[in-house]
Amino acid sequence: MRSFAIVLALLLLPSTWAPPRAQAQDIGAVIDWIHRLSGPSMLGGAVSVAHPLGSERVRGRLQLAYRVAVASDDRIEPDGASVTMFTIRPGVEIPLFWYLELNSGIAFNRFGGDADEGFWKASFPVLAQLRIPLGEGRWMLRAGAGLEYFPKFSEGDFDPIDVSVKTEEGEFAGAFMIGFDWAIGSR
Repeated sequence: MRSFAIVLALLLLPSTWAPPRAQAQDIGAVIDWIHRLSGPSMLGGAVSVAHPLGSERVRGRLQLAYRVAVASDDRIEPDGASVTMFTIRPGVEIPLFWYLELNSGIAFNRFGGDADEGFWKASFPVLAQLRIPLGEGRWMLRAGAGLEYFPKFSEGDFDPIDVSVKTEEGEFAGAFMIGFDWAIGSR
């Protein structure tokens, strides 16, 4: 029952928490801020494997992810063009307190889609994540939010399509995830 209450609280959290200014203007102010970030939003799935690093608490994690741009037409030109991102991300998870952990590493991203030639771009994600046991079994809910820093993109990276990413400087992008862990082996 405790796990159910925690999962329910996580699902309700985005609707109940917002910075004071955003509360005064409703959640629309937060959505507008996210929309103004450079570049299209990426959505997709991932698989990962984790292993203890010297202790039971600190873990190394290797993640493989594939994402597709989901953006309004003003973020990618011409209309109907696609951008994909394949990611290889080694990282480390460090417990902070309760079920909260810090998850960080380096991501090697291969951008492709309708660009003539795909290209690799590193990024640096940092997420606070909750790992909540579901019952007495081997399953855990994993949910996280944080930032990912992308160094600046070059002018011709996505040619021949035009993608609204910053080319003058690097930038931070919001990073969100939700998933399940399944423990394999002895516990």
